[in-house]
Amino acid sequence: MTIEKVLPIWWSFIWRSTLAGLGLGLFLGFIGGFIAAATGNPEMAATAGALLGYLGSIPASIWGLKAAIEKHNLMKA
Repeated sequence: MTIEKVLPIWWSFIWRSTLAGLGLGLFLGFIGGFIAAATGNPEMAATAGALLGYLGSIPASIWGLKAAIEKHNLMKA
């Protein structure tokens, strides 16, 4: 593959993963922090929120790569 073919795929993957990871990470981080604070462990709210936010970025990255590959027709049928 040439750089002209790789860069659009890379750019598509980065933006999709960043936006999906940000959204999912914020949502899961909020839920984890809220639950930790509501159960009487406010000192654990930041840790729980960060951990769930990081874990949420993994499926978002996988989805971003899948969507970029499908958009640029790299899947063999």
